[in-house]
Formats: sequence, structure tokens, C-alpha cells
Amino acid sequence: MCRSKRKWTVSFVLGTPSARWAIGLNFAMTPNFLHIVEGGDHSLRVPKRQLQAAGETQNEVDQRILQAISGFVDQSNLL
Repeated sequence: MCRSKRKWTVSFVLGTPSARWAIGLNFAMTPNFLHIVEGGDHSLRVPKRQLQAAGETQNEVDQRILQAISGFVDQSNLL
């Protein structure tokens, strides 16, 4: 079996229900980054009640997601 010697950098952006499986992964094989959107569903949408309780908007949540992805790209020298 031929295995690539290329190392991949992996980013996961997950809502809370999806993040449960990622916590148990062994990330030692490759550089990685995990950003969990608290309360977010599979579409990374946070319920309105939770947003109101936190005093924030979905747009603010989305901006944090974009910042996390941007930081990952900057640190990984992907561009």
C-alpha cells in the first residue's frame, strides 16, 4: 500500500451535537484545529432563545466562525 508522505492540516468547525464525536479523535497524526459553535446545529445555527440569553446575534456567531477559519488559514500558511 502506498501512503502519501504529505502532511495535511485539518480544520473542523462544528455545532455542539456534531462536536461530540470529534472530541474523541486522535489528532496526533496531523496538525489540526477544532472550533466548536456552542449550541450550533449541523448548519452552525444557534437557536434564537440561546442567542437572546447570551445577548448576541447569529451574525456575531458567524463572524467568530469566520475569524476562527481565517486564523486557521493564517497559521497554516494555506494561502
